[in-house]
Amino acid sequence: MAYSDGPRGIGGWLGLFLLTLGVFSPLRIFFTAYGLFSDPQVAAAYGDRWPLLATAEVILIVLNLAAIAFLLWRFFMHRNWQSVRIGIAGIWLIPVGVTLLEIAAVSLIGGVPAGRLIAQMGPDMAQALIYSIVWTAYLLRSVRVANTYPRELPGDALVEVFE
Repeated sequence: MAYSDGPRGIGGWLGLFLLTLGVFSPLRIFFTAYGLFSDPQVAAAYGDRWPLLATAEVILIVLNLAAIAFLLWRFFMHRNWQSVRIGIAGIWLIPVGVTLLEIAAVSLIGGVPAGRLIAQMGPDMAQALIYSIVWTAYLLRSVRVANTYPRELPGDALVEVFE
């Protein structure tokens, strides 16, 4: 439901959301990856399994960044409610999906028990959960979001299609 008055366009909290999604999330991914790949103890701990595990990690990083890029493209290029729905699904699926794939990869390739990995990733999952809850609530309740990404077509555009 769009409002006739009120803020519209990408700015305010919506701009902050897109900034966190498009800048801070990739930066966090890069710094985490740098820490992983620059630590010689990680490679030593996995031994001859490290090259395959490193390849899996790079694939997960690329998938994560591609999903973020898709969400940003969608928010900037398609100003309709479907973009908000896709964005909400993405901010829930990306952190959970990538984390579960990472747990599976490290467990299967590296031989680390999945339960131990889940316990170690608890704080990261909690942070992702809080991020997803806060931004989902914002995207669903914001007047700016409703005005920028309307739920219906403007005017009688749908009626004109059938005339």
